[in-house]
Amino acid sequence: MPIDHRLRRLVQFLGVVLLTLGTGACSTLDDILAKVPAFSTVRFDPAFSPYTAPRNPPEHAVPFDAPFGTAGDAPLEATEAALIAFGDSAVNPFSSTEAVLAAGEAAYQTHCYVCHGSDGRGEGPVTGPGKFPMQQSIVGPATIDRSDGYIYGVIRVGRGLMPAYGARISRDERWYIVNYVRYLQQQAQGSASAGEPASAVLAQGRE
Repeated sequence: MPIDHRLRRLVQFLGVVLLTLGTGACSTLDDILAKVPAFSTVRFDPAFSPYTAPRNPPEHAVPFDAPFGTAGDAPLEATEAALIAFGDSAVNPFSSTEAVLAAGEAAYQTHCYVCHGSDGRGEGPVTGPGKFPMQQSIVGPATIDRSDGYIYGVIRVGRGLMPAYGARISRDERWYIVNYVRYLQQQAQGSASAGEPASAVLAQGRE
């Protein structure tokens, strides 16, 4: 038998084998590849449910406060009633000093500006007039009338289209943002000028 004829027959045979594997089921080829260690570790790698720790803590491990301040927070639902109740009991531990407002502005620019805008009117680069989702102003009467605790709670657990930031912003930074939001509200009412320290404006508003 000529060599080229035998080669042709071999190619045809291999083609039939590959076609059979391909039409039979992808799992057949998967099973073959799974016998290769480099592939089997990928295929049978253990999976974990979302929001669960990938490993159990070591024996005798001691829990500590999370860096973003989520450990120890009492459960809080993102409902109007729950946020109002929380706001009525929560006390803002920070006064509006220049340092607190500077920290609040930095945190606001990092986490809040993209939606609420630099002045809090809801005209950030990803929201605003003609865009979806539209953001409600946080310098209008609806937010001005809210308690500090209510605003803090919304930052922590979210509300409506706003996502929860409790896992990304520490407890102190949430309060800093609350104080800075109050400053933006003062600006919107015309009692704050661009060159005036925010802490002085808020102090005037409390007199």
